Amino acid sequence: MFASAVHRARALSPGESVAVAACALFVVVMVAALAGRGPGALLYAVVLPLAAWAVASTRERPMTPVESQALGLSGLVAGAVAFAVLADSFALYLALAPIVLVAGVAIVRFPVPSILLTFVFTGVFGTFQAYIGLPSAAFVDLLLACLWGGTIVAWLAGARHHAAWLWPGIVAFAIYIVITGFGVLMADIPRVGLESFRASTWYMAAALLIAFSPLTERQRGLILRGILVVALAVGSYASLRWVIGPSGAEQEFAYLSFNNFLDGELRTIGSFPTAKQLAAWTATVVPFLFAASLGLRGAWRLVAIAAVGACTIGMLAPDVRAAPAAAVPGCALVLVLFAASPAFGVRRIAITLVAAALAVGGAVGGFALTLGDKSDTGNRYEAILNPTSDASYQARLFKWDKALSDIDDHPLGHGMGTAGRSQSFFGRFYNIASFDIDNSYLKVGYEQGTAIMVFFGLSMLLMLLGLSRRAAASRRVAAALPMMGAAGSLLAIAILYFVGTYIEDLNALTGWIIVGLGLAAATWRVAPDEPETA
Repeated sequence: MFASAVHRARALSPGESVAVAACALFVVVMVAALAGRGPGALLYAVVLPLAAWAVASTRERPMTPVESQALGLSGLVAGAVAFAVLADSFALYLALAPIVLVAGVAIVRFPVPSILLTFVFTGVFGTFQAYIGLPSAAFVDLLLACLWGGTIVAWLAGARHHAAWLWPGIVAFAIYIVITGFGVLMADIPRVGLESFRASTWYMAAALLIAFSPLTERQRGLILRGILVVALAVGSYASLRWVIGPSGAEQEFAYLSFNNFLDGELRTIGSFPTAKQLAAWTATVVPFLFAASLGLRGAWRLVAIAAVGACTIGMLAPDVRAAPAAAVPGCALVLVLFAASPAFGVRRIAITLVAAALAVGGAVGGFALTLGDKSDTGNRYEAILNPTSDASYQARLFKWDKALSDIDDHPLGHGMGTAGRSQSFFGRFYNIASFDIDNSYLKVGYEQGTAIMVFFGLSMLLMLLGLSRRAAASRRVAAALPMMGAAGSLLAIAILYFVGTYIEDLNALTGWIIVGLGLAAATWRVAPDEPETA
């Protein structure tokens, strides 16, 4: 443990001694800064651990357990200070932190069911809310907070003894999350800024949570297979509702959103509140399922193939054009990475050709089955290749142009909570972002400025390149499969973010759980006694 390492200070290496001393100094600085509980305390809490992490990531030598624990303890203290400042109630922090940590220690002992339960809620929260009024988002927030607490405690206790790599994509993504968290304090109304953070960036951070959780490779394999089962269930339910229509409770719930109607007809919503959420969920999951259908063998390959088929129908049935426009490039990337990776043996080229033919045939068949009988389908989907002729795209261009002009006038942003769902619910004044900007990157730019918007896009690109490169070079199925699946899903996410504000709401968490599995495979060095599991 970290405490025992401090007592054995003479046995520490020079680097470990510096890390322990820096951690102790940081705790002292935080205690002093917390006395004022103003922006300065939060600034120290953000900048100092961030600087330490940046220095650690530039070294070729991986961090030792003691150095990791020192950095983890600094992060825990920084989080405590940030919460105390934002909540403006130190007593509230003292009351909640132990609860989260204790519950987290219990939950992290069962990480596979905990993470899968979170994934289940991302796929069925609409049905739960329609039938029993369950506040799924609040439950997921609590579960994520406990997982964070348990993971931090596990790190401090030295749960993982082999090295974790801090590669550029992860570092850049983590920096973006920290900067966005700091932006909450700068918001005109911090509570509204906090709501904006919770609706989007909090879910993004789940990728880092899974990437650095003390999960063994076998546990990650179980999570992967669990995702297949959940996706098969969600896709099958969406297909069923496409055939027989929504239940009475779901139909009443669907009427709350005008976007659930197209040409006067109610779209398929499956187990979600809106058709767009169903389409986005399935479009994000399909590339990962496609990767599993290529990389797994035996019965699990059949499960993955069935899940691909069910989710493809669930993706096409709502008639949301952005979904196939995102899923197809994601699946194409998966196919390229599968063909390039030596992990899948010498038959992978033949399998790639067969899979490509079957995928094209299946996609054409699914499209004809779900949308072929609609008279305007051809014109609507031809507009994907020629968007300038589409009225919907022209309307987007108008909103994007107005948003870009406003962003140019405010290069540092308008503040967290001034765009997206938070602005719609809590905004004091109307602005261009009060009406959906239809672009997640512009939402980030409107709130945080041009530089942060560009940095966010860059961090996603670095993660995508890092996952793709490592998947193509890996010689182990257990590592290559989740990485190439995560790369395909991340590409689908990036495309969806370009055509809508899919960065928000609970179903956005789906993709980041999948990306987290890929990041974990790319981050942890396999222990000598850890067998191949996929």
